[in-house]
Amino acid sequence: MISLRFLICIWLAVNVPVSWAATGVASKDFGVDVAKIKAALERIENRLAKDTMSEGDIGDAIKEVTGLRTRSNQCFTGLEPTLAQLKEALTAMGEATSEERQEVRGERRSLLKEQALIQGRVTECRMLARRADALVDRLTGLQNALLTARLLPRDLSLRELILAMLKDPGQWWVGGQRVIDEFSGLRSLTPETLWRMAIIGAIALAFGIRTNRRLHRYQTDVEQDHPFARVRGALAASLAHYAPCLFLCGALATQLAMQFHDASPQPFVALFFYGLVAYVATLTVIRTVLSPPGRAVQLTPLPDLLAQRLARRLMVLAFLVFMAYLLFMTLLVQRLPETVFAFARAIFMGFLIINGAWLTWMVGQIPALKQNGRKLRLILLLLLAVILGAEWLGYRNLSTFLSLGLIGTLAALLTFWMVQSAFGALFDGLETGRYQWQRHVRWRLGLRSDEPLPGLVWLRFLTLLLAWGALVMALLRVWGLSDAGFALLVEYLVDGFTVGEVRIVPSKVLTGLFLFALLLTGSRRIKNTLEKNWLRRTRLDAGARETLVTLTSYVGVAVAVLVGLSLAGVQFTNLAIIAGALSVGIGFGLQNIVSNFVSGIILLFERPVRPGDWVVVGSTEGIVKKVRVRATEIQTFDRSDVIVPNSEFISAQVTNWTLRDPYGRLILPVGVAYGSDTDLVRDTMLEVANAHPEVVKQHPNVPAPLVWFRGFGDSALNFELRCFIHDITKRLSVLSDLNFAVDKAFREQAIEIPFPQRDLHVRTWDWREGEGDHTAVAKRSLTPLSVSRAAAPNDRRAAD
Repeated sequence: MISLRFLICIWLAVNVPVSWAATGVASKDFGVDVAKIKAALERIENRLAKDTMSEGDIGDAIKEVTGLRTRSNQCFTGLEPTLAQLKEALTAMGEATSEERQEVRGERRSLLKEQALIQGRVTECRMLARRADALVDRLTGLQNALLTARLLPRDLSLRELILAMLKDPGQWWVGGQRVIDEFSGLRSLTPETLWRMAIIGAIALAFGIRTNRRLHRYQTDVEQDHPFARVRGALAASLAHYAPCLFLCGALATQLAMQFHDASPQPFVALFFYGLVAYVATLTVIRTVLSPPGRAVQLTPLPDLLAQRLARRLMVLAFLVFMAYLLFMTLLVQRLPETVFAFARAIFMGFLIINGAWLTWMVGQIPALKQNGRKLRLILLLLLAVILGAEWLGYRNLSTFLSLGLIGTLAALLTFWMVQSAFGALFDGLETGRYQWQRHVRWRLGLRSDEPLPGLVWLRFLTLLLAWGALVMALLRVWGLSDAGFALLVEYLVDGFTVGEVRIVPSKVLTGLFLFALLLTGSRRIKNTLEKNWLRRTRLDAGARETLVTLTSYVGVAVAVLVGLSLAGVQFTNLAIIAGALSVGIGFGLQNIVSNFVSGIILLFERPVRPGDWVVVGSTEGIVKKVRVRATEIQTFDRSDVIVPNSEFISAQVTNWTLRDPYGRLILPVGVAYGSDTDLVRDTMLEVANAHPEVVKQHPNVPAPLVWFRGFGDSALNFELRCFIHDITKRLSVLSDLNFAVDKAFREQAIEIPFPQRDLHVRTWDWREGEGDHTAVAKRSLTPLSVSRAAAPNDRRAAD
């Protein structure tokens, strides 16, 4: 008989080589070549040892080594599962014995050989990864040292520059003449070119003036409240104001671009008009948003006076940026003497910092930022002071670094605020249906005005997470995050990181969240289409349609959750452990929840209770509004909503007035006085019942109205009117109508309805035991005394 160990070995012999071959193919797909990685690391280490690398070379080397480290990590992480499989196979084979078969011994040697080979490759890849980490640390340290050495050298201070300029004031004239002769480009303009530019400029100016006049009719009145009309009016007013200048500068810039299209570098006059067009366009945007000309209304919630002052400061800042472009971004910097350029830069930085501080103070006057942004404004003012101090003390590289960092930070914060505001307005509009297209989207999804959009909260969270992540990465990059650090951060975001035995991949998590929100919204769309279009064409009743819609909704949510978790990288094999832990919790603390859940599933499939049914559960009576998985919502006749656990519908007695059909029976008890004509009473009550439109007269399954003579009461003949009505939900109103009609008919037919009373006659009275007037006692003894009694009416009995 074949032993169990031999069967295990045969299975391993068939499966393990296959898995090893598959893993080998996968390792080739990684593109890992250990020899090439070693050679690349040695080459970079040799260059680093020779100290011949510049700052740019160091950045390139950091990127290359980071890529080599990633490939090394992929090497051993891809081979570790195969190594674990081999160890598991060897463990399953057990310890080697002298009695084991030759096939088993050969398979063991093969597995051990493969294990040693893979273990050696994993060890080698781990060593390469550690070597790459150490090299990245060395390169990063050298890069930081070079950055520090570049930022901290000191040049001439402002005082020394002023003394140098006073010592040789002719530097300005020499520098300006050099710029005009060598760089301005004015000498290249022939008279024919100047005449052509003048004619084109005049035509563009005339066209701009005409455009100015035509745009005035688009200006919006001050009382116009529609946001798009306000934007259109403000933009039209600003374009009309700057149209002549824009058309003139644009035409001249186009003419110069055509004139100097082959020139390299571009002459100063062409660069001047290029920048002038951008400067005028910037002024147009500022005026449009904060201070539009004419009757147009500004687009911000700020007070008008504060918006106008803020617009003036921004326009001054735009002019300074234009001057900085002419001074620093053109070849003018290479044509001026060094001391002249440094002095001009120091003066320009002074104006720029003062205007920035003024603008910061004005932003602090905004009501929303007056209290909350005080610390941020103080930090910003302190940073501006440090920049100006570094510039005037001669640390110009440090001043440039801080200035660029500050500008990048403000740009990143502004972009973050704009993105957040735009998406916030979009999501708020979808939540409330602010505009027509948003109301159309809500209508297509079948949402009520007070109903939230499904999945929108996850989209808000995802957008916020992405915006904050992008902001943090931008700020880190602006303030000098090394290439290695940035590459490592991107690697963590794309490839993930390991926490304990769990690997978290942020990119997959974000993708899973996005698809979860998208599928959740799509499931609502499918539910709405199923409810309003597809199911209405079937012969299913309302309860069956509601059940299918509810089940579809739950299936859609389940699919969205499973797809989101799968794309997020969650291994469903690990859910068995969670399910085992949950089973223990269910056995102790979650019994009621599970019971309600199972009961909800039974209710949805058997449908003993459907939306719209009139039910009585315990002391609760009302109309079923919603049947959910855990509980059912019942609205009582007082219009209070009662949430009843589903287990009560399964374990307790439930009265459903409208389970099979809407018909229901009414019982109207009536008592008439003795001596009344009983036939007339019966006929009158039947006539009243047949006259009501809600009472069923003829139906094959429902009897006609009947009047029963129930018996003789204490002082009344007891009758009952029994009839069925078409809609049992109208029971109370129909019963009230029948009561009114019976009372009116009885009065017309002189049929008396008795009321409860008792006459008590006192025939003897012992006046000696009483007090007061004997005559009053005698009179009281001869007067009948009426007392109300709940028993029989018209009961005249003597009391001895």
